[in-house]
Amino acid sequence: MEKIIPTQVFQSETNECGLACIAMLAETQGIDAPLEELRTRFPASQHGMSLATLTTILGELAIPAYPVSFEHQELAELPLPAILHYGASHYVLLAYRKGNHVCVMNPAIGQQLLPLEALKQEISGYALVLDHETPPDAAALAGVKRSQRFSALECMSMRETSRLPGIYRLMTLAFLISLTLFIMPVMVSSAINDVFSSAGETDFPYFYYLLAFVISTSLAFGVRLITERFIKRFVVLNSVAGFSRLLANSLNFFDKRAPGEIFSRFANWQSAAGQKIELDNGLRTDWIVGAIALGVMCYMSPLLALVSVVGVTMMGLVSVWAIYRDRYYTQQLQEKSAEQSDFILETIQGFSTIKSAGLASLRKGAFAQYALSLFTCRQKQKIYEQIKGSIYQLIGSLEMVFFMLLALPLLKSGALSLGEFFAYSFVREIFTSLHHQNLLRHFAKKPAARDRQTCARPVPGRCRNCVDAGGRTAICP
Repeated sequence: MEKIIPTQVFQSETNECGLACIAMLAETQGIDAPLEELRTRFPASQHGMSLATLTTILGELAIPAYPVSFEHQELAELPLPAILHYGASHYVLLAYRKGNHVCVMNPAIGQQLLPLEALKQEISGYALVLDHETPPDAAALAGVKRSQRFSALECMSMRETSRLPGIYRLMTLAFLISLTLFIMPVMVSSAINDVFSSAGETDFPYFYYLLAFVISTSLAFGVRLITERFIKRFVVLNSVAGFSRLLANSLNFFDKRAPGEIFSRFANWQSAAGQKIELDNGLRTDWIVGAIALGVMCYMSPLLALVSVVGVTMMGLVSVWAIYRDRYYTQQLQEKSAEQSDFILETIQGFSTIKSAGLASLRKGAFAQYALSLFTCRQKQKIYEQIKGSIYQLIGSLEMVFFMLLALPLLKSGALSLGEFFAYSFVREIFTSLHHQNLLRHFAKKPAARDRQTCARPVPGRCRNCVDAGGRTAICP
């Protein structure tokens, strides 16, 4: 079976990380089991679910599995994908292994690419792995629904905003305005060729150049005003509807949750709704404009276009790697900073006890360990930032070197005019910028869509009551 990296599924309640992991694991096996459906069919108790319960649920989804106990040093040999009992109170999905790193699909905070050594510090030694030797139950197999893999339009989420009146008129208008980006390259190419072909007798059309810039900027400003009007209407209508749904909940719903949790989740959901239209329109139009820019570059010089495509691809791969590394260091710094802060507050609150018991030297030593761990992590982050910046600079420099290496002979031979050379530089900048923005929008859109669907933010901290007193049964909310 091919290795399938599942779509990240976030938990919206503290007691359903196990169900979220099952939804992702089912996708790796080609089975469609959305979290909403699992929540209805297998409601989790306030104390979460045990590994035995998760095994039973997977069996009903025609996915045979069994729990295992392993030593920390055996983590690298664990067959993937697998549901891992994480820390003292959580479930995560290990999707795949790459060298000394493993992809962790965490229902609480998202996808991470963690070193095995860092992961070993957080695991309990229990996991749920697939049983490839046991055939699935025939009745369960007949009742499952096969999942459909990724389609080219899936990331655009047109279905979610198509109900808004006028949204496609806005998309068309934004696309047409985006085409004004090509006015400058055309004018510069034509003007430079005219000036040099006339031996200086023709002046450079500065006025038309500035006029085109003013018109393009004014149209973009007009699109922004129209977009903001759509966003305001969309957010207001959805906020009122969402607040009505919040008030329609039972009293038990509010009794089980802290007021701050309800407020923060609603506020994040409302903020995500405000980003939805802009992200959708950007993804819908910028890919098309980027494809047009690529076509123009290929028309000017297929060889130079190939260099630009390779450069953009390498930049994109580095950006994907950097996104996951940034998430890892952000999480580590937050955890270590929180641990040190808790230690300082605990010391201040128990100062009289520490003084009377003579524990000051022990607290100093413990604080030194916390401080060393925190600033070692910060040091590694600074080094990583320098490495990331150097890689970006190296790729950009190599692309420019190869570009000049190929472009200068074309200029010398007359295959590429001086105006086309300058125009190509403009179009290349458009192509690079749009594809970089689309990559960032794609990653920004995932948490935004999740916040809108679940009315929640990533569940902070860990769940509770994951292992019973005997350490045998993992129970994770």
